[in-house]
Amino acid sequence: ELFSIIQINFKSFKDGRPFTMAKELRKLHLYKGEVRASGHILPDQFVFLLRCGFDNVEIDDKEKKEWIELYNMDEGLYYQP
Repeated sequence: ELFSIIQINFKSFKDGRPFTMAKELRKLHLYKGEVRASGHILPDQFVFLLRCGFDNVEIDDKEKKEWIELYNMDEGLYYQP
């Protein structure tokens, strides 16, 4: 592959376009490398980021515990098909 990592920046936590971008990278372009989210992301979006094709997020170390706790609370429910 041309790139081993693609980082997509969320300009606002309300902007859903990066979710679509990651999903299209995986499904349409069959991208197998790492997709990282950065920028304005909320911890409760983590599960949805993973479902859309992101591998990880760029966050401050001090936020890591909260992100992991919210991830572990997920029961696998899907809100969108």
